[in-house]
Amino acid sequence: MGHILLHKKDIIQLEKVQRRMTRLIPAIRDYPYETRLKMLNLSTLETRRFRSDLIEMFKIVKEIDKPTHGLFTKAYYSSTRGHCLKMAITASRVNCRKFFFSNRITKAWNRLPSAAVESKSVISFKSHLSAAMLRHLMGDYMSHAPFPDSHILSDN
Repeated sequence: MGHILLHKKDIIQLEKVQRRMTRLIPAIRDYPYETRLKMLNLSTLETRRFRSDLIEMFKIVKEIDKPTHGLFTKAYYSSTRGHCLKMAITASRVNCRKFFFSNRITKAWNRLPSAAVESKSVISFKSHLSAAMLRHLMGDYMSHAPFPDSHILSDN
């Protein structure tokens, strides 16, 4: 949707470039990768993809993007928790559909707080996506990502 579909080897290569770049800064070279990212106010490729998927979902739901009829089905169950824009998760038997954008992001979307989902603009929605919220929601996303173990990389 908002990004190019990458193969696992491409994801690993991109993340390795970022790892190497952060090691080029002498003052933080000896820190672990995650610490270097925090010090530089950067995030991993997976976190950036996840955030962009949530933003794309917001645009689709709010009809800011081009029409995508049939991509998502609104959940028609009543719940006392959460927001009113929850989407149904489509059951799938094949990985092709299981890893499709609509299945990959729906569970995390449904867990967003009402304040975020009911934002009036994309800028307002982005401001609700704090780093803490993204970490909290990423578990659902990673279980539906095509390469859930792609974050396990050596620091070479």
